Amino acid sequence: MKSLIVTLVGMVFLLTCNDAPEKPNKNTEVFSNYLRNQFQTELPETPHRYLLLPAIYCKGCVQKYWMDLTQWGETNDHNLITIITTQPKAIPDSISQQFETRVDRSGMLDRLPLRVANLTILKSENRNVYSVFSIPTTDTTYVGKLLE
Repeated sequence: MKSLIVTLVGMVFLLTCNDAPEKPNKNTEVFSNYLRNQFQTELPETPHRYLLLPAIYCKGCVQKYWMDLTQWGETNDHNLITIITTQPKAIPDSISQQFETRVDRSGMLDRLPLRVANLTILKSENRNVYSVFSIPTTDTTYVGKLLE
C-alpha cells in the first residue's frame, strides 16, 4: 500500500512538473530584448530565420551566400527570413528587395552575447530561439540547407 501511494505521489509530481511553463533560454532572452529595444518587434510564433551580419565579416564568403539566398528565395517563402545588419551596404539591393532587411544603426548586434560572426543564422519558433550558428568561412554548403 505504501509503495502505491509513493508511486501515485511521484506520478502527480511528474505531471505537475511537465505542465510548468518552460523558462526561456538565455539566447531567447537576449535576442527578444534586442528585437524589442532596437526594432520594437517580438519573436514570432511561426518558424522564422534571422540572418545576422555583423560589422566584421568575410566579404567573399558572404557573396556566395547572397547568391544562394536569391536562388532559395525563388521557391520558398520570403516572409520566413529577416536580415539584420550593421552594414547596410553589404546587402545587395536584390536581397534587400526580396527579404525584410533591418539596419541596426546602434551597433548592438555586434555586442550581443550570441557569438555572431561572419553570417549567422538564428532560428526561432513559438517565440523561442532554438538555434544560433555562424556559418564557417570554409563552409560551402548551400545556404538553403542551413535554413531548414
